[in-house]
Amino acid sequence: MAFYLLALVVIVLFLVWLKNRAPMSRMQSETPIRELIRLCQGDVNLAERLINLELNRSPKLSLERAVDNAIYHLRTQR
Repeated sequence: MAFYLLALVVIVLFLVWLKNRAPMSRMQSETPIRELIRLCQGDVNLAERLINLELNRSPKLSLERAVDNAIYHLRTQR
């Protein structure tokens, strides 16, 4: 019985530790498209419109570059 209690305490402590460090690791591994959606406060339609705006400005842009430009403009024009 004591073993189960100890195991439960260890698991809870691990989860608390994991939760406290998760935001930093999430930010580092966040993909650009997810970052754009986050900056748009979860509005996927707005993110798509911003990407299309960038592609219409410069049709030769890659999708990745259009996302990067949308993130840049969103951050600098607030």
